[in-house]
Amino acid sequence: MLERDGHQVEVIDLRSINPLDMDTVIRSVRKTSKVLVAHEDSLFQGFGAEIAAGIAEHAFQHLDAPVQRLAGLNLPIGFSPILEDATLPQNRDVLAALKKLLEY
Repeated sequence: MLERDGHQVEVIDLRSINPLDMDTVIRSVRKTSKVLVAHEDSLFQGFGAEIAAGIAEHAFQHLDAPVQRLAGLNLPIGFSPILEDATLPQNRDVLAALKKLLEY
């Protein structure tokens, strides 16, 4: 969807958080200069905050915008698909967050 508007994005799927491949993340920051950390944990005290902190510590000088985070709501995630859809980030949420970041 973003390519139609002339944007390119790089997606990194961190398969594990321990060990955390920060080298790959930092290389991407150097290349793109903007970051959206999206994950299904809650925003408050979620693991995305650790990734954002690592970026701020090791690649701040390469950023053209503040690191943005997109995560689940700060409440227990329900088991049913309807509750998951209501509490976890959906494709439309990712797209909206990316558009906002790209406009920064």
